[in-house]
Amino acid sequence: FIGDRPAQASTRVAFQSSLRGKATITGVGRFAFTGGGSSSPFKAVRNVGKIQMTGVGVSCPGGIVNTNVERLTFGGGDTLTITSLDVGCPRGPLRFRGRGTWTVTGGTGRFAHATGSGKAEGRADFVAQTFEMHLWGSITT
Repeated sequence: FIGDRPAQASTRVAFQSSLRGKATITGVGRFAFTGGGSSSPFKAVRNVGKIQMTGVGVSCPGGIVNTNVERLTFGGGDTLTITSLDVGCPRGPLRFRGRGTWTVTGGTGRFAHATGSGKAEGRADFVAQTFEMHLWGSITT
């Protein structure tokens, strides 16, 4: 029991999400992603992400190490916050392709005590102001 309620069993599910939207430069070494897409098994999702450059990556020439905090909002208003550690590799002026790993760092509603982790892959074009991101892994609620 938790308080006066029976404890709920944890459920681990495979998680995948595809997001697209607007990519903007918000300051020196800071960027934002806003958009939405689909998520399995949780259906439609909106996202707001804040990205901070944290160093130089050695996995590709001109690589940029960054931390990306994404707040995913699902139907009903439940949120899941994930933090990914990524390396963005230049693909042209202000264009990057990146890869990294993410972990669950917060949530509300059905995700209030969620845990989980996985991989991230995506691209951003800050001239065209577009991004695309794919997440996969598992979440325990």
